[in-house]
Parts: sequence; C-alpha cells; structure tokens
Amino acid sequence: MLIIEGPDLVGKTTLAHECVRELNKRGFPHVYAHLSKLAASFDKVHGYIPLMHRHVVQDRFHLSRLAYGRHFKNQDVLTDNEMRWLQAKLWLQGAFTVLLLAKPDGVFLRKQWAERGRAEMYEIDGIVEVNKVYHQLYEEYQPYIDCAYQFDGKSGWPSRYTETIVDQTRP
Repeated sequence: MLIIEGPDLVGKTTLAHECVRELNKRGFPHVYAHLSKLAASFDKVHGYIPLMHRHVVQDRFHLSRLAYGRHFKNQDVLTDNEMRWLQAKLWLQGAFTVLLLAKPDGVFLRKQWAERGRAEMYEIDGIVEVNKVYHQLYEEYQPYIDCAYQFDGKSGWPSRYTETIVDQTRP
C-alpha cells in the first residue's frame, strides 16, 4: 500500500496516478483509491482497517484526518496510542507513506489555486493553513512518514519523484 498525503493543490492525485502507472508497468498491479471527507460516523481507528490493501495507491488516508481535523476542529483526531496502533497495522500491510508539502508561506498553493479553475473542497486560506498543520504533523510523526517532499519551485513537480518513490515502496 502506497499512501500519498498532503494538503489540497500539492499534486497528490497526479503523483498517485503516476505511481499506479509505474507500478503496473513494473509488473506490480496496483489500483488508485481516494479517501475524501469522512462521514461523522466513520470510526477514527478501526474504520481504516477495511481500506488497507496491499496493492492500492491511496490518495489521502489517516494523516489527512489529523491535519484537517486539527485545523477545522470538526473531527475527533487520533490520540498518540491510536496513531501507534494504526501505524502498526499499516506496517503489517507493508504500507509506505509519502507526504507532499508546500512551503508554509503558501505562495505555491495560491499560485496553483489561481491557475486551477476548478473547485476544491476548501477555500485557499484554509488550504494554506492546513499545509502548516501538515508541517507540524511531519515534525510530530516523522517516524511514520517514509519520505516527504516540499515543493522547490522547479518544473516537473511532483512527477519527477515517481520512480524514486516506486523504487522505495515494498510492492
């Protein structure tokens, strides 16, 4: 299982689809899955278990719940013990977690927002603030994140990381 995390507008979906193509090309059949806003009734710990599949490239997962829940204060976030338990289950599945970030100043995100021309789940100010929460999560949960990339202003973002990420996964 390959998990791609990060705020809106950083290229998660693009990278996830490219990783699926690359894994399939290498003979490791994978499918794309996206976890959107969770229902209020979603079990914050056990609800993830049936979603864990070895041959999935997952666009958003448990870290998204933490980031958006902390920022919008509308979700019961995971405790440290629940996070450790959930992470243990992910490791047993061979999960590999990638975190995509933008610089905390939000310049890249605002540029993406202006160029997109399509609706996102949240307004740009909220996305910029959630990006800052992801930076905090990276500091807190670094052992649970296998690799992280921050936008560097160069072209090819995030596509140029596809082969590197696929090389590091455990398909």
